Amino acid sequence: MNRLAADRISGALTLLLLAALTTVAWLLAELGLRGPISDGPQAPETVKASLQGIELQRTDLNGHRLYVIQATAGTLTEEGTIALVQPSLERLLAGSQHTQIRAGSATLSADQSTVQLTGGVTTTQARATQAQGLTLLTTEALLVRPLEERASTPGEVRIDQPGRSLTGSGLELNLRSGEYRILSNTRLELRP
Repeated sequence: MNRLAADRISGALTLLLLAALTTVAWLLAELGLRGPISDGPQAPETVKASLQGIELQRTDLNGHRLYVIQATAGTLTEEGTIALVQPSLERLLAGSQHTQIRAGSATLSADQSTVQLTGGVTTTQARATQAQGLTLLTTEALLVRPLEERASTPGEVRIDQPGRSLTGSGLELNLRSGEYRILSNTRLELRP
C-alpha cells in the first residue's frame, strides 16, 4: 500500500467519524438529553382564575386594616401573582394620614410584599392635622412595599402641593410619614 492510498483511507475514516459524531449530537439534542438552559426564555405564567370586582385587605397581627386594594378585574396565576386592572390602593392611619394610589394596572406579588403599579400612577396623600391640603404625586410606574410602608420609582415624577410643584427623576416615599425624596434633576416651581 502506498502513501496516497493510506492518506485516502485516513481521510475517509475521519469523515466517517465526523458524520457519526454529528449524528450523535443531533440525537442528543432531539431527545433533550442536554442540560437545562438557565438563561433561556421562561414559560409565561399560566392563569389559574379570572377575578371580577376585587377587594383585597391586608391587616396587621392585631386585626387593624393596613391597606385595601380594589380593582375592576384581575387574574390569579398558578405562581400566586395577581394582575389587576384599574387598581386603587388605599391606606388610612387613624387620625394621621390617608393615602390613595390609582393606576391603569398593577401586579401583586405572590407573597404580597410588593405591588408594581403602572399605566399612569396618581398618588394622593392628605394629613388629618395639616390644613395645607393634598399632596398629589404623578408618575408612570410606582413600586409599593406596603408592609415596609415604602414606595419608589426610578422614572419621572411630579409632586403638586398648594403653592408649589416639584418635578424630577426617581423617588423614594415613606407612606407612613409622607416624607419623600426626589433623587435627581429636581425642579421647584412656586405659585401664589
